[in-house]
Amino acid sequence: MDKVWVIANPDELLRDRKIRNLQPETLVSEGKNPGKAYSWSVLFWGGDRFYNKQVVKGLSFFSLMVAFYSGTALTVLFWRDIVLFLQDHGMSVSVFLLVELALLLFVLIFRSLCCSNAYHGTAKTGKKRFTGTRSRMIPFVCSLLLPGWGQFLNGQPIKGSVFAGFWVVSCYSLVTVPVVLLAWKDLAPSSARFLIESIFTVAVLFLPLIPFVWMLGSYDALKVSREVWKKEPLWERIKATYNLRRNQVWVRRVYRQIKRTVVLVLFLALFLIMFYNYFPRRFYAGELISARSWLQAQGLTLLPDLLGKLFPDVAAGG
Repeated sequence: MDKVWVIANPDELLRDRKIRNLQPETLVSEGKNPGKAYSWSVLFWGGDRFYNKQVVKGLSFFSLMVAFYSGTALTVLFWRDIVLFLQDHGMSVSVFLLVELALLLFVLIFRSLCCSNAYHGTAKTGKKRFTGTRSRMIPFVCSLLLPGWGQFLNGQPIKGSVFAGFWVVSCYSLVTVPVVLLAWKDLAPSSARFLIESIFTVAVLFLPLIPFVWMLGSYDALKVSREVWKKEPLWERIKATYNLRRNQVWVRRVYRQIKRTVVLVLFLALFLIMFYNYFPRRFYAGELISARSWLQAQGLTLLPDLLGKLFPDVAAGG
């Protein structure tokens, strides 16, 4: 009598064969925490790869990190030598600095995308949707350190990506402003220097927004971590709100929210009244006049002209 081979689950057999044919470095361990993968990726390049047992890829990213930071340190330490070398060989220092600023922006965007990819790549291996960490303070603390980090720990990757994009612009502005000021005296007039000055002007105008958006991200991470239902997907939250309305529970919640909103509006109104009456206008006008005069002495034109248009008193005082 011929033997009959019975395969209980042919799909599972094919899946096992495919897995055996793959290289061990290309596999992502199942059941990993996407929040931890994102955190490891934030701490150092390739950290998420090591967390997911992808050693070869982790070492590659770690090598890129060492190369980037080493190149940055050498550029800062030997800036004068680089300037003399470029001038002796008839090359533009402005073009070199513009390329460095473009490379910095590329690296920051690349790092943000790598962290986001670490989260999504690890989340795909899980059998259940990641609902965020149980801790209420860790997302808040992480958002204080890096915008968007707390949102990813709360299981909100879309919102986290928005704040991570803000982090890219903030970090770029914080680095660009002092770098341009220190290197400006070595830049000869050219179209490249005009582009650098335009980037510098935009970065300076963005600086005052950084603390406000930073605090907003931290507050959002803390609030969501304290109210678990806000970690649900948007459609689920809409359905939950509809069910609460049908059960008349929303009335009590809306009433509490109205009280909080009224208190917040009153606080903001009081703050604006105090700000209008006690803001030291003369002091800051004098500081702006001094800053505008110093920028003009350095040879910058865009930002001093913009300050003169935004604050006519500053232009008159200058």
